[in-house]
Amino acid sequence: MHAPVTGAARTLLRITRTVHTDPPPTRLACDGASALGLTLDDLPRREHRALRLDLSPGSLTLVTGPSGSGKSTLLRDARRCFAESAWPERVVIVDPSALRPGNRPCLDLLAGRHRHPERASRCALDRLARCGLADARAITARASTLSDGQRERLLLAMAMQRAERFARRSPVLLVIDELGGRVDEACARSVARCLRRWLAETRERGLNIRVIVSTHRAGAIEQLRPGTRIHLSTLGDATVSEADRQAPSFDDLYTVTEGDRADLLALSPLHYRPGAPATVTRVLRCFDRGTGNLAGVLGVSLPTLNASWRDLAWPGRYRSTDPRADAYRLTRELRCISRVIVEPSHRSMGVASALIRAYLASPQTPATEAVASMGRVSPIFERAGMIAQPLPIAPRHRRLLDAFEACHIEAWRLAQPSTLLPRVESLEPPARSLLRAELSRWANASRATRRLTDAGLPALLPAACRAITARPVAYTHTRPSENP
Repeated sequence: MHAPVTGAARTLLRITRTVHTDPPPTRLACDGASALGLTLDDLPRREHRALRLDLSPGSLTLVTGPSGSGKSTLLRDARRCFAESAWPERVVIVDPSALRPGNRPCLDLLAGRHRHPERASRCALDRLARCGLADARAITARASTLSDGQRERLLLAMAMQRAERFARRSPVLLVIDELGGRVDEACARSVARCLRRWLAETRERGLNIRVIVSTHRAGAIEQLRPGTRIHLSTLGDATVSEADRQAPSFDDLYTVTEGDRADLLALSPLHYRPGAPATVTRVLRCFDRGTGNLAGVLGVSLPTLNASWRDLAWPGRYRSTDPRADAYRLTRELRCISRVIVEPSHRSMGVASALIRAYLASPQTPATEAVASMGRVSPIFERAGMIAQPLPIAPRHRRLLDAFEACHIEAWRLAQPSTLLPRVESLEPPARSLLRAELSRWANASRATRRLTDAGLPALLPAACRAITARPVAYTHTRPSENP
């Protein structure tokens, strides 16, 4: 029995360490020892002393040391002693490496089976975004096709979800061996930051979760800021220190400077919406100070002429009876943040918000706006100081959605027009005629799509699906002391 010692501020758990007994040596082992001029009895035999670790809820313990020093063994000892300390009560050990995601898409793995699919999907998107997996390719990809970095983030997201679920009724120990061991330094640093932030949030929510993790990545160690650090020597001797170190600031790791269109084009393939903005008036770039690699980029463009959210932020300023005067004023007073792209290895490090804040600190115009479908999942614009503007579904979109529903086509099927087209074409003639007429009506209701009014279903349907499935959030910002 390894009963925990409970104090006013923390819970100390005694960890007895495993003593390895070597099997009888083989003849070749004896010959090898003789060749080195020693006997097997000369090899050091050490019984390591027990450790007392703070495994209170919200605590983070870090194990470091060279390869072969016994990090994995110590983690197994911690698991065993933690489980024994609570007997006969049940504890839960969560280990990301033990999770088997199979071959399902990432979003399905996090959403699971839920009576409210839309709510579950949004929660899953939020969790994936917090772990740096918020791009469309990653959330729809099957687990077996992910890169090592993406897979590590996915397993961490799954482990976090599992830990939170069990922590409502049982003590939970999250054990992670070799965090970031199979990814680059930047990705390891990002995953470690994500883990630390999540643990702090669970502590604020009162969840009964503690974490013990091993890693050899310097960037990950800096970001974890453990309450307890155990360093193992080559022979397995442990040195325990309790110092909550300050993690490096953003400015210690990254630099934001002026960029150019080449920087924007370099990361454009990583954006969740294809293509590049039609106009680019300014580019900011963020690079990793350690490697010099491009970590993120922000693009600024001229605004579109019409936008409903402008009347919410600047009532009557850009809508009058003189369209030419409105267009002139828009061009002179307003710019749009049209792209914010972060290289996957640097997600969860605050790169996107830092780029937005850098632009808003010295904008090209008094007013700034942005429109982002990802805003519902990752509120980077709000974190940077912009104001979210509620956008109701446009009446023409709502009418077309009602028409799809009348034809027994669920809204979620619009996400893949290529498979929806055969379904529409196979409808009964009255239903197909109704949907064709409503699609034409939808296209004719806006100048942006009016050219498609008389087009066939193969052209109309994909355009409508892209427009309806996008549920963007608009953001606005006015430079202090100025009122456009």
